[in-house]
Amino acid sequence: MFDISQFYSLKENNQLEVKTAKGGLPNSIWETYSSFSNTHGGVILLGIAEKENKTLYPAGLSFKECDNLITSFWNTIHNNKKVNLNLIQEKNVHIEEINSSFIVVIEIPMASYSQKPIYINNDIFNGTFRRNKDGDYHCTKTEVVAMIRDQEKNVDHRILKDIPLRDDTFNMKTVHSFREQFKFKKPNHPWHNLSEDEFLRVIGAVAYDENNILHPTLFGFLFFGNDYNITSYLPEYFLDYQEHLTHDPDIRYTDRIVSDNGEWSGNLFDFYNRVYAKISVDLPLPFELEENRIYRKNDTALHEAIREALANCITNADFSFPRGIVIKRYIDRIIIENPGSLRISIEDAYKGGISLPRNGNILKCFNLLGIGERAGSGIPTIVNAFKEKNYPTPMITEEIGMDRTILTLILKDKSKEIGNDTINDTINDTIKRLSKTSQMVYKEIQGDLSISKPQIAKKLGISTASVSRAINELKNAKFLSGKTSNKGGKWILK
Repeated sequence: MFDISQFYSLKENNQLEVKTAKGGLPNSIWETYSSFSNTHGGVILLGIAEKENKTLYPAGLSFKECDNLITSFWNTIHNNKKVNLNLIQEKNVHIEEINSSFIVVIEIPMASYSQKPIYINNDIFNGTFRRNKDGDYHCTKTEVVAMIRDQEKNVDHRILKDIPLRDDTFNMKTVHSFREQFKFKKPNHPWHNLSEDEFLRVIGAVAYDENNILHPTLFGFLFFGNDYNITSYLPEYFLDYQEHLTHDPDIRYTDRIVSDNGEWSGNLFDFYNRVYAKISVDLPLPFELEENRIYRKNDTALHEAIREALANCITNADFSFPRGIVIKRYIDRIIIENPGSLRISIEDAYKGGISLPRNGNILKCFNLLGIGERAGSGIPTIVNAFKEKNYPTPMITEEIGMDRTILTLILKDKSKEIGNDTINDTINDTIKRLSKTSQMVYKEIQGDLSISKPQIAKKLGISTASVSRAINELKNAKFLSGKTSNKGGKWILK
């Protein structure tokens, strides 16, 4: 996690914190330990000071002082009255030398969903922190409760014991629609012979409590219920699909689907069907409808990617948070937002192979329809499909504090020139989602189109590798193209 050779290009950020530690182990280190653990992990450097321009320099600690800091650190982190859980291994704490001065490096991993929240001072509500940009902040009670709730492996398995089964618990039109699509996809499956009640039980929509009484599960309620029932249990539940297929600023939406207007069930499965039908009609590759509206002749990797993206959003949503699911369809992009942060790092999501859905039963039922069948392959499937079309790499971002995950899909061939109107629309929604480093790099290039990567790195006080990553992000987001050289090459702002 830490490369000593890159020291002089480092600055504090959402995964790096520095402390002088001149008077011994600073107490604030434990707030940072909590915040890194509850966010994406990070590195604490002891024995480092910061100049006014944010550049770092060694504070002049001796080896013995650093050794004493490490001893104090281990003594404290093993005290469960100070820290509820130790995530650190011996290999994560070590001493490094910089210009005859010594520093302590403490590498802190991201806690798993089952370990969070990591808190201090034996106080879960006042001692839980998270990281946002370059600072630690106190988590609200809502955030802490969400982490506790998220300790369940599959949140939607929960039996709603306070809710009896009634005739209007489920929208039976939705149930029938699901069964028809399931039969179309897997015509020989033995569950087709089950009664309605037995079918709902085997897919996990209902379950018996300890008194052998059937109740809906959270999955069944969300997937097959009616909005007026769902919101009585989850007041923040809301589904919103917006179409912005015009450049006319006076037209707010060209179409919109919301869950609370009473014109349809408002449940997750019907929302998925409606939104996919809307988006798939306008995809750039034509194809012919089958009898069932979801499965089509000449189906493409891009259509599969859109299905995966929608299902991934629903599968990982935490409907206890406000704002709900919001999907925005623009002329050249789709933005998909769901409440709840990722249970794994963004890097692991791109790599694939790890499946930690928040709503496991929802994922299982999408699997029955052939959606998301390969565990942990959702994001790689989407990325590969967009690469095949020469579209920019789909971009995942998170809003820490608001607990939202955002997937941005650009539907534009990178090799084709794009007009000013498209760029202006894209900037409004996309520039805010770029990393802070990418925004700073873009500003430097705007000021000097001939500037080189090493020059940018020196001006910003970051590594050349960081500049390269930022430039790749800018290119993928269609803000930049071209490449400088020693012979006077220039960047092209698109």
